[in-house]
Amino acid sequence: RLQFGVSVAPGIFQSIMERLLYNIEGVIPYFDDILIAADTPQDHLARLRKVLQCFKEAGLKLNKKKCIFAVSQVDFLGYHIDKKGIHPMESKTRAIQDAPIPKTKAELQAFLGLLNFYNSFLPHKATVAEPLHRLLD
Repeated sequence: RLQFGVSVAPGIFQSIMERLLYNIEGVIPYFDDILIAADTPQDHLARLRKVLQCFKEAGLKLNKKKCIFAVSQVDFLGYHIDKKGIHPMESKTRAIQDAPIPKTKAELQAFLGLLNFYNSFLPHKATVAEPLHRLLD
């Protein structure tokens, strides 16, 4: 059992999860969230069985109430993932749209950090945000 009061415990747990699941295609562990992606229901089930077998061999247990199996779309780590691809979650983009105008350098840094999370979805972000970055100098 890993004590989470210890500051390095989350990093150790993540490392254990990665080592445990590294060889299963389509499996992405992020702490206690595990995404199992597959093109077909059969592949999903096969990968799920491998994950469950790894957990069983490692003595790990799942909380069934927190598990979601075989869905065609899912929100994972701030992204909405479906058949069409990976998209920013509407709640996150709404937070950017509704963010108050920064009044201090710290608030501006926080806002730019919020934008950076979705950098890959903002095609001209560097050009548009450049004047804001100059304000930090």
